Amino acid sequence: MRAYGFLGTVFFGALVLSAGVAAADERDDGCDRLSIRIERPLPPRWNEPMARACRELATMQNADPTARLRISAAGDDLAIEVVLADGRKASRTMKRTEALRPTLEALLLVPAEETATAPVAAPAPAPAPVVPAPATEEPRAAPDAASRDVGVELGGGPGVRIAGNGYVSFAPAAYAELVIGRWLFGMTVRWDVVESKSVPAVKVFEMETVGAGLLVGRRFDVGFGTTDIGVAPRLLAETQSYELGNNEESRSETDIRIGAFTRVAFGHSAVRFVLEADAELSPARVRRDVFLDPVLPALPAWSAGLLGGLQWAGR
Repeated sequence: MRAYGFLGTVFFGALVLSAGVAAADERDDGCDRLSIRIERPLPPRWNEPMARACRELATMQNADPTARLRISAAGDDLAIEVVLADGRKASRTMKRTEALRPTLEALLLVPAEETATAPVAAPAPAPAPVVPAPATEEPRAAPDAASRDVGVELGGGPGVRIAGNGYVSFAPAAYAELVIGRWLFGMTVRWDVVESKSVPAVKVFEMETVGAGLLVGRRFDVGFGTTDIGVAPRLLAETQSYELGNNEESRSETDIRIGAFTRVAFGHSAVRFVLEADAELSPARVRRDVFLDPVLPALPAWSAGLLGGLQWAGR
């Protein structure tokens, strides 16, 4: 009955470790020297590319001194606006981190030919014209190598579940996933620690379930965060224990479930609060009941759960 205690200990340790990680939000002086104003917080995947771009462009010799840039979050992307001294403006929406530095350089750059032909002792040089960013937003690259954002996410927390035949359980769960663009690929684990059900035929009845599986999902941006929708097939190991007279008995069964989930993450920081709802169905038990012992209740053919916890994203 306690065969899964070690698994539970490992699971809770991993959960506490992942929830304690937070993304650094450092301010880079290079952006100040270039008159770039960053309205933080930015989406986590932009923090490191932004700091690197500021450091590399801070030493640029032919930067337009009249250009003023404002950078802010636009969902999971960046909104960039440049304003010159004469009031002219240009704006861009950045979707790919690889294009950030070329775009900032194009917006800040004074053309070399203009610098070379300008009079040496000109009393009052005219404002430099706005140099628009390339229409393609970045140098062309091969489609299979161009701007696919990749990251890792860890998450989990406590949850509750209901299952067929009247089972109710406390069920913490966790997941680890690889994020490629808008697609999610990962693994899930779940432990139904205590499953409660009234069984008058036996003196003491206990049941627990441990499950693990895969997940494939698609991410959608919403105003307050993101929403993930996907499928999650999984393998469950169910154990029922009971006392009948002076004897204690235990029975186990494995089952394959087809599952689906919807997950909502709030905000755009590296550590976010998440709510996840999921449901699963056992194809083998749809048309028949499965009993581990004649005195015990039938095993559930389906279950549904709700989880609330934290998610950490690393880019």
